Amino acid sequence: MIVKSNAKINLGLNILGQRSDGYHNLQSIFIEVDFADTLTFTPSDQFKLISSGIDVPTDDSNIITQVYCKMKTIAPSSHQNYHIHLHKNIPIGAGLGGGSSNAASTIKTLNSLWDLTLSTKELKKIAVELGADVPFFIDGKVQLAEGIGDILTLIDSSFLKDKYILLVFPKFSVSTAWAYEKVKKVLTPLKEVPKLVGCTSPVKWQLFENDFELVIRSTYPEIENIKTLLLQQGALFGSLSGSGSTLFGIFDNLEFAQKASSNFTHLQTHLTSPILS
Repeated sequence: MIVKSNAKINLGLNILGQRSDGYHNLQSIFIEVDFADTLTFTPSDQFKLISSGIDVPTDDSNIITQVYCKMKTIAPSSHQNYHIHLHKNIPIGAGLGGGSSNAASTIKTLNSLWDLTLSTKELKKIAVELGADVPFFIDGKVQLAEGIGDILTLIDSSFLKDKYILLVFPKFSVSTAWAYEKVKKVLTPLKEVPKLVGCTSPVKWQLFENDFELVIRSTYPEIENIKTLLLQQGALFGSLSGSGSTLFGIFDNLEFAQKASSNFTHLQTHLTSPILS
């Protein structure tokens, strides 16, 4: 069985404040995009994870291995084991949720292969134990994310119909932990912000600010340079995804998006589209 494991971008990301458990409450719109790793499940006598593409560890530190071990405790003792081959396309430390997507894809696939008949609610309960972004990828598409990213609501995604998304990958990654430390220095405790209501027509793109972008661009000025170029090339909107380092531009004209991509000859880019509900 070959499974696509799609990336996501964050359209707007408001950090509302740090909670007593150390996590941060946030508000964002998660958008699944058609840019993916692939996972191949092959019957075997015992579990083994192998990888190709972008280099990643294949030991117990890999979230796929952690998912497999967790799901194995639920499965009957007579279950079929699998080799899993991960072909990694989604960059690490890019703000695209690649690892979280891999985890959710493994959860859903093993649920099917092992005939566990777990409900979506049960799958999300397992997912949140592995990471705050993992539950999103159980349903994917376009969702409003609140809490630590685990309170999810499917929203009308028609505002993204016939849109193109250009991903631009700078030659550096951003540590999420470091980015949160930077944000904490300027946060007021549990600030209140309005709902992200920019999805009505006409779309109010200016509402979709990313708090990470505002604080880390001083360390990584290339972020602002890339964003400016995306907007100059006709993007309706440009932003950092999550805590970065990926930037994206949303276009309503394919020719403009392709031309913009050609202007980043010194960087890797990928032209994709949103997965809509």
